[in-house]
Amino acid sequence: MSRTLLIALALVSLVGGCEKEDETETSASGPKDCTAYIAALEACIEKLPEAQRAPMQKVLDARKLSLKNADRLAKSQMRADCRTGLATLKQDKRCK
Repeated sequence: MSRTLLIALALVSLVGGCEKEDETETSASGPKDCTAYIAALEACIEKLPEAQRAPMQKVLDARKLSLKNADRLAKSQMRADCRTGLATLKQDKRCK
């Protein structure tokens, strides 16, 4: 796995955005942007060689934990980060 991609995904998982949440775009697990990001990350991990899965799984676990523990405002602020993470995954040829 490219070290740059791993660092970018890790930063996306830890840093909050500043956008206001639209209540119509929220599911029980968090903002739909984050639900889509998590689904894409899970799908990507399945396509990776075994040796590359552990670092990506750590990113996935961190995102899930942060969403689980976040209050409504924090979840709202995570939307931009999830969009960035999803865009990064879409550019990763190994995830297609």
